[in-house]
Amino acid sequence: MQTMQTMQTMQAMQAMLSIRNLKVFKKLIFQQGVDFLVFSGLIGKAMKENLIKDKSFELATEIVFVFQYLTREKHEYILSKQLLRSGTSVGANISEGVVAQSKKEFCNRLSIAYKECRETEFWIKLLCATGSLSSEKGNKAMNLCDEVNRILFSILKTASPPKNT
Repeated sequence: MQTMQTMQTMQAMQAMLSIRNLKVFKKLIFQQGVDFLVFSGLIGKAMKENLIKDKSFELATEIVFVFQYLTREKHEYILSKQLLRSGTSVGANISEGVVAQSKKEFCNRLSIAYKECRETEFWIKLLCATGSLSSEKGNKAMNLCDEVNRILFSILKTASPPKNT
C-alpha cells in the first residue's frame, strides 16, 4: 500500500505533468526519492491522455455516423461528402500537429484544424437548415464541434506568438 506522502507526491507529479513543467517535475521526483521508472511510466501515461485528440476523434466518429445516415437514409451525397471531408480532417490535422517538429508547425496544423472545424459547423447548419438533417441528429455533432473549437482556440491563443502591429 502507498503511504500518504507517496500518494501526495504522485498527485503533485500528475499536476506538474498537466502543465508540462518538466524541470520542476524532475526536481520534485529526486527530492522525494521516487524511483525514476515511476517518472517514466507517468510520462508515458500523460502522453497517451490528450483531450484535444480524444475530442477530435469523437467528433470524427460522430461525423462518420451522420454521413452514413445522410447517404443511406436521405440519399444526400454532395453536402454530406463535404461534411465528411471537413469533419474528419480536424482530427487528422490535430494528430499531425501533436507530433510537429516546431512550434510554428504545431500552430499551423492546429490553425488548419480550427478552420476545418468551423467549416464542419457550417455544413451541419446548412444540412439542418435545408431539411437534410434534423436538429436532433445534428446537435451532438454541433456540440462536439463547438467543444473542439473552444479547445483549439484556447490552445492557439496560448501557443501562438503575439502578432506585431
